[in-house]
Amino acid sequence: RGSRIGMESAAGGGLGSMRAVLAILQWWGFNVTVIIINKWIFQKLDFKFPLTVSCVHFICSSIGAYIAIHVLKAKPLIQVEPEDRWKRIFPMSFVFCMNIVLGNVSLRYIPVSFMQTIKSFTPATTVILQWLVWSKHFEWRIWASLVPIVGGILLTSMTELSFNIFGFCAAMIGCLATSTKTILAESLLHGYKFDRALTQCTTWHPLPP
Repeated sequence: RGSRIGMESAAGGGLGSMRAVLAILQWWGFNVTVIIINKWIFQKLDFKFPLTVSCVHFICSSIGAYIAIHVLKAKPLIQVEPEDRWKRIFPMSFVFCMNIVLGNVSLRYIPVSFMQTIKSFTPATTVILQWLVWSKHFEWRIWASLVPIVGGILLTSMTELSFNIFGFCAAMIGCLATSTKTILAESLLHGYKFDRALTQCTTWHPLPP
């Protein structure tokens, strides 16, 4: 009997790992596809309104979250206190919104490859923000691991043929917004088991008191 339970546990663990890998691949695939389509819209169609594209993103996210929660019942509906919507949900949602907008603005001026390279600077901005603003201390190994990241960004920026200062600044501020969102999510959403889709749904479809 013990052997049987062990085999079932191993099978369950293997299934969980497979689902995690598939979820990561799915996220990566959709992320890359959206970025490439955005760049195609800005470059090939000469569409000059990144804020409009961002608005369409949020509308589609809200519709998808509504379908997942209310129609497919894939996720439970999380009740949020009215006071928490403004004190805990809104600040993080606002920063997340800025992150998406700045990412689309940067794609209007710089290539996808350069934009994604700048985005890899996010771990460094997260550590620096936590150190400067929240006075959090990190081991020297963490600071040392940031050296090749920062060096790579500097090297890429100096050698990028399609460098644009406005697009570069938009992408860098977007990194700061991403880091701020991550930090706020950890502190403000304590006690709520949100995932990304549920956070957007709660933000755009507030529940009645």
